Amino acid sequence: MLKNIIIGTANFNQTYGLSSSKVNLKNIKKIIDFSKKKNIKYYDTSGSYKNAEKILGKNLNKDFRVITKLPPIKLGMTNKKIKDWVIENVYKSKKNLGVKEIYAILMHKPKTLLSKKGNLIYKTLHDLKKKKIIKKIGI
Repeated sequence: MLKNIIIGTANFNQTYGLSSSKVNLKNIKKIIDFSKKKNIKYYDTSGSYKNAEKILGKNLNKDFRVITKLPPIKLGMTNKKIKDWVIENVYKSKKNLGVKEIYAILMHKPKTLLSKKGNLIYKTLHDLKKKKIIKKIGI
């Protein structure tokens, strides 16, 4: 049953949450080792979570599936700048995670897709999915 668990990484090496807790690198490695033993394969992270993507990229193997998020987007940019920003952030996450394909990418602020720029953002992500840079898109 543990295979359906997703490990959140918002407090990996940074203060986060109601208790303002921070998980240090030693304990992050313990969490990763535990997840390997228990066949937990999913991690939730974001490029906005300090260096959580890099930590996962250095410590996970290819059997893991990482779900990451696009940081909040400034919608006042031109269409070209938004498209470039989305692509740049996806490739940055891909590099940080050390993967050929990101398992899933989510919007950090789902309401963004309801904005005037929402279709452009979705189309850009969908194009990256067609290129096998992203496996799944979600909110």
